Amino acid sequence: MNHYQLNPGLLALGISIFLFTGLRAQKAVDLPALESVTTHYWADYLRLNPLAATSAGVPDYNDQLEIRIGRTWLSDARVLANRYLDSLKRFDRVLLSERDRLVYDLLGFTLQRDLDGYDLNIVPPSSLQRPVDQFVFSFITSFATLGSGAGAVPFKTVKDYDGWNKRLHIFPQWIDTAIGNMNEGIRAGNTNPRAAMVKVPPQLKPLFELTADSAVFFKPIRNFPANFTEAEKARITSEYRSTINEVVRPAYKKMHDYLVNTYIPAARTSSGLLDNDGGKKEYLYWINFW
Repeated sequence: MNHYQLNPGLLALGISIFLFTGLRAQKAVDLPALESVTTHYWADYLRLNPLAATSAGVPDYNDQLEIRIGRTWLSDARVLANRYLDSLKRFDRVLLSERDRLVYDLLGFTLQRDLDGYDLNIVPPSSLQRPVDQFVFSFITSFATLGSGAGAVPFKTVKDYDGWNKRLHIFPQWIDTAIGNMNEGIRAGNTNPRAAMVKVPPQLKPLFELTADSAVFFKPIRNFPANFTEAEKARITSEYRSTINEVVRPAYKKMHDYLVNTYIPAARTSSGLLDNDGGKKEYLYWINFW
């Protein structure tokens, strides 16, 4: 499971919500019922996080791509967390059954943990000012895995293919947001280590140097479902080839060139997180998170 799927806290919360729906509270609680709160939170969370919804098997937002490193998303996420924390305050924990207290505690912990991160400009799995790193679960590389058909994104219907094509067109917005955030990080003294970041450009090169037909994003085209008509295959193939060449490859090259020319020369030469501005607070946050 890559980090743009469900984080550990949300996965546990989802399991607890599932358990809750089958086992009612042993004692009555005031309305709105805790089950209603958790169910509505889960729906709102997935609406705000379309990739997580896809990973959870909810197809409603398969043509949308959230910019989790953007200020608009962060503002919406903060509103969501505060709203459901307020909802939890309506319940008297003492009156809940043992199983319901588990759901109550887990949701409360998850919401508060997220808010604490937002205050530090952290949206797991990274800081907003350091959205790109050398790991395979960094969004810029895990996005390519999703696009290959090897991840959670389905490529079973024409609607699936069209939905992913729409997501590909949103990807350059993520790149532009990431570059803006990383420039803020340079100014603030909050960067990834140079020794780590020099590994990223070689990872990105195949994503923009290869032609569309050889690109990882073209793999779903080579694996059409058997029930697709020839006309559907031809249309989708043409559209994917155009999107990869005109949208995706330029976006990856833009990030590559930015890293080589601007970010890596300005990145810190130390390795410890504590050497970043605000590094101690962030370090303590990750201890609590994990």
